[in-house]
Amino acid sequence: FGGDVMGGRRYETPLEGERRLVHDATRQADMRALLATMAPTLRAADLASVNLEITLSARELTTAAPKSYVFYAHPELAHALAWAGVDYAAQGNNHVYDYLDQGLADTMAAVKAAGLGHSGAGADRAAAIAPWRTSLQGEAWSFLSFVGWEGRVEPNQVAEAGKGGAALGDDATIVETVGRETAAGRAVVVQYHGSREYSPEPTAESRRRMLAAIDAGADLVIGHHPHVLQGFEIHQGQLVAYSLGNFLFDQYIHETQASMLLKVWMDESRFARAEIVPIDVRDYRPVPAV
Repeated sequence: FGGDVMGGRRYETPLEGERRLVHDATRQADMRALLATMAPTLRAADLASVNLEITLSARELTTAAPKSYVFYAHPELAHALAWAGVDYAAQGNNHVYDYLDQGLADTMAAVKAAGLGHSGAGADRAAAIAPWRTSLQGEAWSFLSFVGWEGRVEPNQVAEAGKGGAALGDDATIVETVGRETAAGRAVVVQYHGSREYSPEPTAESRRRMLAAIDAGADLVIGHHPHVLQGFEIHQGQLVAYSLGNFLFDQYIHETQASMLLKVWMDESRFARAEIVPIDVRDYRPVPAV
């Protein structure tokens, strides 16, 4: 599991004194180069996952949500992630709906074209809260992805009846969706996008919801959004990782550059062990920390 991925903004429009990392003429090679050092680790996993926190579109999007920060990248980013070994993209986050329905539709098409599994966003609430289902070594798994808040702008960032966006992970929805998949005999991974940015520990609300997912039957809970690392907890024998920090992100704040991949071994649906792969987000690229 890796943390937040965006791949836009300063990758193509660098700050003064920085070099441009992604060029129009060599976009495919440039985007693959961003991920090349971590590709062997990603490809070695039975399943690799990141939080895809950006809109993807090949056209210039002009109608954005009235937010302080919106960004998008070329759909080649999804193909680069697949090339590097990523299998699943969590989309229940606060940037998948930055460019409203047009951007969401382009993003969903790009992820699908790249062959990535995905969940956490959709054209309405029913589509957004639906799991991505797969099989790993004969075990049926369901992947759910949620954002923790609606957003303060209008239109907000979450999917509703007749409106697109991210899946809102309130208490009732988490318990409902996890319970449904568990009742169907499936192992469940929940990814939750919440808590306070740059804080070293989760908020009380986020911790309550993530533990409630385990109580409802989830077998593994992965958190992101703070852009920095947070701790771990074993709850009812299962692992909760509160924040994996950044993976491919253009923040230059020092605290956001110390990050990790999380390797998890499961014995069927039970947690067996986990291992941290320390990474340094250097020059906005994830590289092994040495």
